[in-house]
Amino acid sequence: MDINNLSRANHPAVYYQEMLADRLRMARYREAIRRAVRPGDLVADLGTGLGILALMAVQCGARRVYAIDNRPNSLWLAQRVVAANGAADKIDLIEADIREVVLPEPVDIVINELIGEFGTDENIVECVSGFAAGNLKPGGRILPQHLTTYLVPVEYRDEFRGVFSKAYFGLDLRAAIDLPCQPNAVLHPLYALPKELAKAHVMEDVAFNLTPVARLKRIPCRFEIHCAGVLQGFVGYFKAQLWDDVWLSNYPNYPGGHWYNWHWPVDPPIEVHPGQEIEAKLNIRENMVAAGWTLDWDFD
Repeated sequence: MDINNLSRANHPAVYYQEMLADRLRMARYREAIRRAVRPGDLVADLGTGLGILALMAVQCGARRVYAIDNRPNSLWLAQRVVAANGAADKIDLIEADIREVVLPEPVDIVINELIGEFGTDENIVECVSGFAAGNLKPGGRILPQHLTTYLVPVEYRDEFRGVFSKAYFGLDLRAAIDLPCQPNAVLHPLYALPKELAKAHVMEDVAFNLTPVARLKRIPCRFEIHCAGVLQGFVGYFKAQLWDDVWLSNYPNYPGGHWYNWHWPVDPPIEVHPGQEIEAKLNIRENMVAAGWTLDWDFD
């Protein structure tokens, strides 16, 4: 790479800026790695990026870390960062597809941050499971330990489409949004809880240290409305158990958080009442973020 032609706008490190600026995310991962990595461990870091988690593993006593990424720009920068932190003799940077790489030796623990906005929507299950099957020692550990995704029907407050109400500073803004259109999945942050109209439904529940089950391509769910309101959409979110009691979730998003939420809008919104039931199916498409996932639903 010709570093003389890099501008600040296209510098590859800028891609990671938002993730690294999420200090809660980084602090939770640092604590989880501190608890999970044992002195002398062989570690694999999947999707290493700039090598930050690999360096944290070295700080916690790892004997060697195999840091894997399929992006040359990431590894070029990671090499500089690793060297600047005096860890070049302990971190092997590997350019490869996680699902195809075979390491020279099995590892004690696999760490990764392949969590998408809807948890499993960046192929974390397939990547981690495929890698661990060929490269993790029997009885080895995986971080995160557990990942659960949820879907919940909501009435939005002043975030997202909730501002388009009949009482916005004395104005009626419903005409701005009440247009017939095909609602697609929308990525948008939530910093306050919307009004949940039913109990959230578990969509996927993955325990990485256990043999994974095959993922469904159409996930069914049923919601019973427990309070009156206006159904404006469905929100997807995740809860990740990084290690023991170290958790992360993106619902609602926290200040400085880089994960947003996927929303499946209901257009036009529908008034709902306690006792009504909604049948839904989330259609998952492989190798695609949740922008390509569709939600079919109807009242039972």
